[in-house]
Amino acid sequence: MAEGSAKMVLTVKEYLTGAVGNVPVSDSTMKMCLFKADALTYETVKTDEDTGEEVRTTENTQFDTDVELLSKRQQDLTLAWLYATVAGYTSQAQNVSDKSADWEHSEGSYRMSASVLKDYLAKANKIFEEYGLETISTNRWKMFGHGFPYPPVKK
Repeated sequence: MAEGSAKMVLTVKEYLTGAVGNVPVSDSTMKMCLFKADALTYETVKTDEDTGEEVRTTENTQFDTDVELLSKRQQDLTLAWLYATVAGYTSQAQNVSDKSADWEHSEGSYRMSASVLKDYLAKANKIFEEYGLETISTNRWKMFGHGFPYPPVKK
């Protein structure tokens, strides 16, 4: 990087919304993911110029916080919880439009296949496994019908 040039900062919000592409993610969803990943606060370590000792401070994570201030574990687990949350979304949403005279408003929709949702869950589980945490189960009870015996049993 050239001297005097500014470092590009990737914010927490950009990190999370960028990870899931065009899937709409609300602020409350991002905050919930930060909470579950124990990333609502982060620790900074600075050296006191006078004494030379390390000074540790804890600060609250904001959406405009540089994502590099979070630990690797906090980054990964926040992302895993976001993937798990998105995997629980419905696969389709509707468009809503409103028009009156020269005023118009429209909200977009999205569509994801079941395989994409399954991939998000697989990504989340991979991260949970890396940190030795319990994964989110995808097992489902299955019932198999064997019907009635054929030919019918005569008494």
